[in-house]
Amino acid sequence: MKPLIGITGDIDERDGKRYLYIDTRYGRLIEECGGIPLLLHPTESVKEVISMIDGLLLSGGEDIHPRYYGEEPKYPMELSPDIRTELEIALVKEAMVKGLPILGICHGMQLINVALGGTLYQDLRRQNFVAKEHQLGDGRHQIFITRGTQFFDIMGITAINVTSTHHQAVKNIAKGLKVCVRTTDSVIEAFEMPEYPFLIGVQWHPEKEPDDDSKRLFQGFIGHSLGIRTP
Repeated sequence: MKPLIGITGDIDERDGKRYLYIDTRYGRLIEECGGIPLLLHPTESVKEVISMIDGLLLSGGEDIHPRYYGEEPKYPMELSPDIRTELEIALVKEAMVKGLPILGICHGMQLINVALGGTLYQDLRRQNFVAKEHQLGDGRHQIFITRGTQFFDIMGITAINVTSTHHQAVKNIAKGLKVCVRTTDSVIEAFEMPEYPFLIGVQWHPEKEPDDDSKRLFQGFIGHSLGIRTP
């Protein structure tokens, strides 16, 4: 059977209503790599949802409110609705109880860090002055993968080019996580949890560039969702 991958979507609040939506490229890449995508609706039945899926993907989105990592807002932000943040935190914690593979992309990476006790740059450009390439131009830059990490085992190379433009980024990494990818300006581009079967967060959007590198990452994720350890 193909593994069922639960994907969190973005939530748009307007006209007194909430709309759940997601870029279909996430699901397309999951299917290309052997999984079945399932969009997760906000629910209080988190334990039941986690019991049904084989892997959890936290998608991109807006800024996470600083109160979730013990700070007051210092800069203008486009905030993700609390209902999404609280759902995703609950999903991460319950997924870890079950040992499900977890992949976080951009906002999803930041959410994992916050859920596990880490902090974020509220405004990367204002708080980390060397990190300009992440908010200027097309965001295309090179990232460097640390040897001896699970991420290196999956990718098989030490450097790739990615595109990421983002307002926030991981600042203080949560206990138990390990940085496995950085840029030349020191911004954390990916982390993993060595003591967990598969928990990886990446700052870029592999679903927007479904090349061989992106597929290797998703194949590693899907493989673990089938209970197959990446060689």
